[in-house]
Amino acid sequence: MPRFPLSIRQRLALVGLAIALLLAGTGYLVTDRLSHWQLETTSWQQVAEAESKLPPTPHAARQRNRPSTHLSEAIGLAGLLLLASLLTCVLLMVLFTDHLALRPLRELAQWLGRNNGEPDRISTLRTPEIVDLTDRIRELLRRSREATDARLTMLQQAVEQSASVILITDAEGNIEYVNPRFTEVTGYPPGEVLGQTPRILKSGEAPEEVYRELWRTIKSGGEWRGDLHNRRKDGSLYWASETISPIRNCKGEITHFIAVQEDVTEARELAARLAHQAAHDSLTGLINRSEFELRLTALLSTARREYGSQHALVYIDLDQFKVINDTCGHAAGDELLRQIATLMRQQLRQQDVLARLGGDEFGLLLRDCPLEMAARIMNKLHEMVVNYRFGWGDSHFRVGMSAGVVPITAGSPDSAELLKLADATCYMAKEEGRGRVRILRDGEAETTRVSREMAWVERLERALEEDRFLLYGQAIRPLCYDRPDRCEVLLRKLDRDGRIIAPGEFLPAAERFGLSARLDLWVIGHLSELLSHHPGLLSGELMLAVNLSGPSLGDERVLQQIADAVREGPLAKVHLTFEITETAAITNLTAALQFMEELRSQGIHFALDDFGSGLSSFGYLQQLPIDYLKIDGRFVRDMLEDRVDAVIVRSVNDLGHALGIETVAEFVENDAIRERLQEIGVDFGQGYGIARPAPLEQLLRPAADGAS
Repeated sequence: MPRFPLSIRQRLALVGLAIALLLAGTGYLVTDRLSHWQLETTSWQQVAEAESKLPPTPHAARQRNRPSTHLSEAIGLAGLLLLASLLTCVLLMVLFTDHLALRPLRELAQWLGRNNGEPDRISTLRTPEIVDLTDRIRELLRRSREATDARLTMLQQAVEQSASVILITDAEGNIEYVNPRFTEVTGYPPGEVLGQTPRILKSGEAPEEVYRELWRTIKSGGEWRGDLHNRRKDGSLYWASETISPIRNCKGEITHFIAVQEDVTEARELAARLAHQAAHDSLTGLINRSEFELRLTALLSTARREYGSQHALVYIDLDQFKVINDTCGHAAGDELLRQIATLMRQQLRQQDVLARLGGDEFGLLLRDCPLEMAARIMNKLHEMVVNYRFGWGDSHFRVGMSAGVVPITAGSPDSAELLKLADATCYMAKEEGRGRVRILRDGEAETTRVSREMAWVERLERALEEDRFLLYGQAIRPLCYDRPDRCEVLLRKLDRDGRIIAPGEFLPAAERFGLSARLDLWVIGHLSELLSHHPGLLSGELMLAVNLSGPSLGDERVLQQIADAVREGPLAKVHLTFEITETAAITNLTAALQFMEELRSQGIHFALDDFGSGLSSFGYLQQLPIDYLKIDGRFVRDMLEDRVDAVIVRSVNDLGHALGIETVAEFVENDAIRERLQEIGVDFGQGYGIARPAPLEQLLRPAADGAS
């Protein structure tokens, strides 16, 4: 039985026919019986039978003599007709590549290859195998459709249930979809916005340039991010953090835009509240010191940039605040500050900046205001405060005000120095009698003094950082009875050139510019360290007196540190007396009383220093738990020549003894003064006529040696 090998064209056509028939879902057998080909399928058999019933034509008769040509053309024609089916199959193979689908096709191809396409062997490929392959492809398509539907359902649910606002527009910006969160945030149902543009949410607060930049970005294919202040349906505003991105089709063309919004209104409001709290005083609602310093710096930069512009800085201090605060309590003091702040704001211009700097101190920036105009504004403000009456319960109080005004020009120092200069000018107003406005002008003599004191501030801060202070001491000796000496601890500054500077040169500047409390803590710390190095002193009857400044009495944090140092460590083992001035005690009466009562329970004594310098102290003397009265040295020094001074010394001594308080006379310069004090009955004396100051360690060494 001869065999006719198939040409390459015939083989390709046969493969195409087999794949096409496979897609039709019916099995076929193809066999070669000598030179006649027969397709054993129902479809082809029906065609053949129909064809055999037709009358033969000459052309057909000739063709029967050429069986191989007839078969080749038939198979070729079938392959060409089914080329579309072949391409469809290839596309499905690419899109749904799966092991189950490709394996049978690979097997078919391998089988054809192994048998070299011989027709006799093709007949061994049975119909069930082809049907099974078809079923697998159909199952694959079904599973793919189900997976696609599941993914689409999942994505739809994610968008619908998203906590973010999602909005989709066409390429022209017309809204085509909004999710339920959009309605929750904006109040607009889908029916009212579909077909509209996002302009329906526009509040009008953002500049038009923001929206132009937004559209430029997304139309060029970029992503835009930013915050927009949008308007809800009810007219209320909300902040939205938005991300807007383009959507492209398979050709890369932008067809839609998708916007994802987050409602950040609460976060924005919280940030605004925190920023406001950080920049404002919670009691008065005015800006606080840190914010005031920032605005002062900005105004100074403006003055330097706009040469010739003039502004003014004002430092304000209420004169009677502490009296009201101590008499009626902190609640009354707080209410006074609120009312004064409101009154001052009402008198100022819109461009002026008022701040509470701390306590009863206020700062004021007068923009575009020469000194002459600043003087008129401040005089009006001063008159308003002076005429004001503060009522609390059944009591009414007058409130005074002292203020210092300094110019802000292109030649002004930096903001920190300007603020110190204004503070010092305000202090000069107080020294001149309080209740007045002091204007600092260039060329005045006071400018030199204030500048000199301001220079001390920097020197003192450097000395604190470099630990360039020394502890000195001066003996306080009994005048009438045989009792042990006491020693007052004094402070000296060691300059960089080795010169020792007395406290009279730097303490006024330290108190004026807020450094005295730091000096007090330095003394306490180094005194404790000195005593720890000489433990022999702690077993004797060492009696020390330490000065505390007024600012320390007004600072609860400093008082707590001092109280802790006294309760623990070496200071707890000596007879310790704290000396406070009558002015400091009266100014900080409430804090002073609490501090004194707490430490007196631990055996600490207190002395009222410079007594007699302020006659108002007599009324408070009985309230203060005082052990010693130190008579102001100005009266003691001239008591032999001035009868009034002598009467004051005797009166203070008698008053102290009547209250059970021992007295100490300062400035005992010679033996004559000492003898006169002994006649009067003063208990202790201190001064150059008794003992000069010396390094504390040198004074304590004999006591340490004796104790050891």
